[in-house]
Amino acid sequence: MPYGKQSRMKEYIKQALYALCAVALGYITVFYLRGDLLLPGLPHPSLSILKPSEPLERPIKTGADNPTSQGITGSQAEKMTLLNAKRFFALFATSNTGIVTDEKFDPAHHGFTLLSALPNIEHLYSYDEDEVFEEDDDGEEVQYVEYSPLLYARMGFLFRQNEDGTLSLFDKYGQVIYETMPGNLVLLAARDKHDHPVFMQDNKYLYFNEAARAFQPSSYDPSKDDRGLVYDYPSYFGKSDTDHIVKVYTDGTVGYAYASNPIKLIASGYQKAYAPHEGFVLLAGKNGRLSIRSVEKLHVPLFTSYSLYLPATNGAESMGYFYFDSGLMRCRLKVIHNNKTTSDEEIILTDKGAIFFLPAGYTVLSYSDGVFLLEKDGLYGYYSHTGNWITAPVYTYAKPFHEGLAVCGYRNGKKCVIDTDGTFQIPLYFDEITSCSGGILCGYSHDTGWSVLQKTKLS
Repeated sequence: MPYGKQSRMKEYIKQALYALCAVALGYITVFYLRGDLLLPGLPHPSLSILKPSEPLERPIKTGADNPTSQGITGSQAEKMTLLNAKRFFALFATSNTGIVTDEKFDPAHHGFTLLSALPNIEHLYSYDEDEVFEEDDDGEEVQYVEYSPLLYARMGFLFRQNEDGTLSLFDKYGQVIYETMPGNLVLLAARDKHDHPVFMQDNKYLYFNEAARAFQPSSYDPSKDDRGLVYDYPSYFGKSDTDHIVKVYTDGTVGYAYASNPIKLIASGYQKAYAPHEGFVLLAGKNGRLSIRSVEKLHVPLFTSYSLYLPATNGAESMGYFYFDSGLMRCRLKVIHNNKTTSDEEIILTDKGAIFFLPAGYTVLSYSDGVFLLEKDGLYGYYSHTGNWITAPVYTYAKPFHEGLAVCGYRNGKKCVIDTDGTFQIPLYFDEITSCSGGILCGYSHDTGWSVLQKTKLS
């Protein structure tokens, strides 16, 4: 064949292959973007999220949800996942009821049950709408509305706000504890050594005895039962995972000794000592400086090239400090010269003493269940301890992982719940969802009102 014809033939074949690839890519794109055909474990690329906050904050002046790079708007994506939502809620008709648990969610061992005995509640999200004015990073005033949800969970208890300003209290199965909760009874963000959530009334620590259906004195001691953070943490948070060493208190200080010889203190004279986890313990001195020790070699301080300190705050914003989680821990690195702090920054420390680097330009909002919640330019994503995104940073609403589950979705639209693999566990259905607490999630839909989902052990 002459060279010219041969060249033209190759060009025709090349163009035909391009056309075939384009058609194939089109089909793949359609199947991927159609919500009713989403593959398990594949989050929709147009999902979005907001900085976590309690009570819930939603900006008024944010504009409509902008199309993502894929050109899919929030309302379109919600329609795409409607079939998934219908399928999900149809499962409740045959779901096995079981023990409600705050264990870290594992799809092989846990499922969801719709609480049928829902506490009587109005078809409203909130009685309260308070305007808040703040300045953004550019110094411009931004107006917010703060909402206090009528129904929310804390440490496995359900609270219902009443129109007269009182609270009603229910257990995790929806059974009434108080129709009108005493005003002097307060749930603390703490647990005792038996993992009971701690209440306070008239300066006395109490816990709710489920068998007796009554509040009884708690053994809680804030000097000994401190787990580092003061927030709605699960029972397994801050618990020792070894019986190899024990905490010992002497002369107003605390330290650790080997369980085989608890009289012989190895690491002593500290103000705070946190539970052993993943082979390490943290001890804090009077000035807040940390000492990290191996449970196998308590006498040897580790990673001494870093000047590490306690975080400035101990709320939910400091999730990821105090304990290694999947081999990583958030740390506050300070440099002090002539009694003046010249540098104060956060690093992510590995259990080998190295620094774990996150994607450039992102701010860490939390680290829990082995997953970072990161923010950049108002967009949020979840980044694994393995060094991979489990969901792309395109969200406009997000909350940290609690009990292996995280709430995410559209700022002014539907919300869903994902697990630590990024897999949908509750589809885009609710307009608002509270974070999982003691195995309980409270979801609100403008169309159907309130629903309570229980995280239960599969039988």
